Amino acid sequence: MKRATAKTSKAIVAELDNDVPGDLDERMVRAYGELLCDQLRSRVDWVARYRERSFAVVLPETTLDGAARVALRLQSSLDGDAMRSTGLPSMLRTNIGVCAFDRASMLDLPSPQSLLAGAEAQLVSATREGFGRIARGYPKAH
Repeated sequence: MKRATAKTSKAIVAELDNDVPGDLDERMVRAYGELLCDQLRSRVDWVARYRERSFAVVLPETTLDGAARVALRLQSSLDGDAMRSTGLPSMLRTNIGVCAFDRASMLDLPSPQSLLAGAEAQLVSATREGFGRIARGYPKAH
């Protein structure tokens, strides 16, 4: 099971932020987490709270391009009707890092930690580019 999952693993780290001064309260972060869950495939993808304002999303059985499309959909959900129905303020935005592993070689399999570290590195790149950005790539070789 671990081998099959690792051969097709994609990870997203989404960090919630707002474009006005002030802290995000716990209600906002939890509501965004629920919104993320609503955007994913049930019983296939999963999402978990990762840091104070961040969520990790695992997308098995998809490509890097597919994971990037999911990231765009997750980001766009903050502008849509689904977000407004939660009662969250419209100033919320998210930067997203996407990391994928698509190779079949067992020698190249990254650990789950390195896949998440790759998604975090992409998140840092997205944040450097500005507000509300997505960056994607592959994990660094060991």
